[in-house]
Amino acid sequence: MSARRPHELPGPPGRRCLGARLRRLFRASRARRRNASRFRPRHAHRSPLTESSAARAANARRPPPLVFKRQRFAQIDNPSALAYIRPHASGERAAAIRCRSKGKPRRRRGTPANSQAKGPTASKNPSDDMRRATFFALWRAAVAACAQRDARAGCPPKGRARAGSNPPRNLSGIEDRGACTHRRRLHAPAVRRVAVLFSRPGQVPAALPGTPMTVLKITPLHAAHRALNARMVDFGGWDMPVNYGSQIEEHQAVRTDAGMFDVSHMCVVDFTGPRVRAFFEHALANNVAKLQTPGKALYSCLLNPQGGVIDDLIVYYFTEDFFRVVVNAGTADKDVAWFSQLNEQGGFGLTIAPRRDFAIVAVQGPNARAKVWDTVPAARAATSELKPFNAAQVAGTPFGDLTVARTGYTGEDGFEIIVPAMHVEALWNALAERGVRPCGLGARDTLRLEAGMNLYGQDMDETVSPLDAGLAWTVDLAAPRAFVGRDALEANGSRAAFVGLILQKENGRAGGVLRAHQKVVTPHGDGEITSGTFSPTMQESIAFARVPKGVAIGDTVHVQIRDKNLPARVVKLPFVRNGKVLAA
Repeated sequence: MSARRPHELPGPPGRRCLGARLRRLFRASRARRRNASRFRPRHAHRSPLTESSAARAANARRPPPLVFKRQRFAQIDNPSALAYIRPHASGERAAAIRCRSKGKPRRRRGTPANSQAKGPTASKNPSDDMRRATFFALWRAAVAACAQRDARAGCPPKGRARAGSNPPRNLSGIEDRGACTHRRRLHAPAVRRVAVLFSRPGQVPAALPGTPMTVLKITPLHAAHRALNARMVDFGGWDMPVNYGSQIEEHQAVRTDAGMFDVSHMCVVDFTGPRVRAFFEHALANNVAKLQTPGKALYSCLLNPQGGVIDDLIVYYFTEDFFRVVVNAGTADKDVAWFSQLNEQGGFGLTIAPRRDFAIVAVQGPNARAKVWDTVPAARAATSELKPFNAAQVAGTPFGDLTVARTGYTGEDGFEIIVPAMHVEALWNALAERGVRPCGLGARDTLRLEAGMNLYGQDMDETVSPLDAGLAWTVDLAAPRAFVGRDALEANGSRAAFVGLILQKENGRAGGVLRAHQKVVTPHGDGEITSGTFSPTMQESIAFARVPKGVAIGDTVHVQIRDKNLPARVVKLPFVRNGKVLAA
């Protein structure tokens, strides 16, 4: 029999190993006292008279404390999900704190950390890991912001003590348990990471790893999207919904019934003045001489002198001294600046007014018009005979004075409604009550791609001519007028073909999905995919491609996907229009 140490000698029941227990209790108590003094508010144990002058000077340099509203971890599931955080008076700020996970029970002693058994250690939510992974980017950005704030306040660098200061905070997500002897308990994630961002009212902070924190703009329907648990993304500097659950179901709702999109990030710009028609004849590639009926709309490109596309837009004619333009969100400031420059250089004397007091809701689908009429009965008389690419102004509705245009970006019939921003949420809710399904930017992208409609920034930009982007029909070279970019278009002409591609299947399966920037190999040279996706309507992988001239409809080309050359068939655009598949 081996010799026992004194504290291991047999004893009465309940007193075995008493010495070891007492030592553990003593060490734990000592650790608690040490941690309590460590995380006590700065100089709480000192009186102002005994505080050192260096400590008082250091505290005077520190910025004021940040006031924040505590949120549960599950609510912070992406960097832009913090619009409801109480804004700080000093502007956008970030703070990183540590907080114990109250809903997570402690792991039983002896249970492996990665145990999959049911019980106290099983995760209540299978998506916890995904939430943590998504949240970690926000956490790192918040820590970086805190470091920048401390640097601005004159705090010493990490590792260097300051007079009367506390030790550096533990931001690892693992609690300092002091003299804990059990390895699993020592490294158990008993605390959770919480990052709280502060922003100015009406703006949402965005944080991405490796990039400085920026501020996203929001539309008047932002709160409605949050209430519907929309997945929000940064789209051209705007916090926009990409979907409300199932992107495919939203896509099919537009193709078969009716769906609505918040496109209030796009900008309405009003042009007034006696020479407004002459101004647009000079500024746009398409000819506004086609606009003779009040409410008539025209799709056109705005070009630079080199013939590149500054933006694509829709211009509405109402009177000879009043035109209205709707421009893209990401180019709105650039467009207004360019219009102002042309107005000043040409001496047109126009008043150019961006109207951010308006919001836009697009209602699209076979039943869209009927559901709009049920929601806004006053619009039926003004729009029942409205032809495509025409608009009507409807006054005296419960949602204010509306501009209802029979236009869209989905290939389906419907309306785009310009509504006062103060009434847009009421209109949105009224449409939802009549069965119009909210849809996000994800479904809007697959719908527009099926419909053969370009997206600025992907299919064309300032370096691409409209003649090389499938937009030759928007350029009027027949009329003898001098518009911006005409000389460059006539000198360069068309250098490439803009076609549709359908990825061919092998043994009933496609080898991948066509995506932007993939290389297209043809007998006439190499091209590039500009937009690509999986089509829910066709159940095929489809794309737009800019290829060398000589590639004809019906040819077979090859697309490089994951180091493989997969065959694709060249087809004429569009793929789908009004619910019918046109590309065989």
